[in-house]
Amino acid sequence: MNSALQRARKTVDERVPETAQQVELGALGTDGRRDLVDAFVSAWERADVEALLELLSEDAQFTMPPLPAWFRG
Repeated sequence: MNSALQRARKTVDERVPETAQQVELGALGTDGRRDLVDAFVSAWERADVEALLELLSEDAQFTMPPLPAWFRG
């Protein structure tokens, strides 16, 4: 039981965004975050892969539960 908990904590720690990302989102402010989300949703709805890539950092990670796929990079 203890080792399962340790493995779970390690997995969570590896997948939780860096603190710097939270700081960066805070620096954007409410309007900046709204603009970022609007740009992402718009690109997603248009299936505009190039626009989506421009919004992501090189170390981006994406998953869409319940699908087992995990995308990184």
